[in-house]
Amino acid sequence: MLAGTVAAVSSNCDYEISQQWSRYFYESNDKIDGLIYANAHNQEDAIVLFERAQQRLDLENFGKVALGHSSLRRTLLQVAEQNNLILID
Repeated sequence: MLAGTVAAVSSNCDYEISQQWSRYFYESNDKIDGLIYANAHNQEDAIVLFERAQQRLDLENFGKVALGHSSLRRTLLQVAEQNNLILID
């Protein structure tokens, strides 16, 4: 909403609309590095970062772990269960 739209954009099942808004923000304002919005699944905050945010993030000590790495399995299963999602290997 701070970027100039309404919450209904992210709760609409027609993802084409939200993708158009995302493209609009990306193309019209190079100061917007990403968006925080209520996701359509459970209305909790979701974050999308555009690739240009990478230069502003300090990820040097963050480490790189693939989403499918076994060390994340338990956490991903918990998140999936809490949000009524199915985790597929």
